[in-house]
Amino acid sequence: MSLASTAILDFLPGEEILSRLLQQTLKIRVGEKSVRNGRLVHFKRVHYVYQLTFVNAKGNRETLELPLPFAVEQHRDEHLIYFDYRDDTLVSGDSDLLLKLKKIRSTNATVFHNKIVEIEYK
Repeated sequence: MSLASTAILDFLPGEEILSRLLQQTLKIRVGEKSVRNGRLVHFKRVHYVYQLTFVNAKGNRETLELPLPFAVEQHRDEHLIYFDYRDDTLVSGDSDLLLKLKKIRSTNATVFHNKIVEIEYK
């Protein structure tokens, strides 16, 4: 691994936000579908994935793996965070690259592909 790639992975804006959300109750949704509800008790980055550990209303521990997002938005006044996994965000407006990316068909695409994950906190 080169020094440049190490430096980039050492600073991820989503990580800073997640550390401030520890011990808070979160609702995570993809579109209208609720993916996880509960108190965030632990998170860690494993390669290119965040592993989030929650305690649900019944006291059970549940884990959710979220790929590292292409972009992160926080709306403090609305208590919302968005993890953006959209292709157009990945290519930063490069229409030629977006066309090439759309030609690639992936049968192993994550459920988060080309979507925004909404994280609501109290």
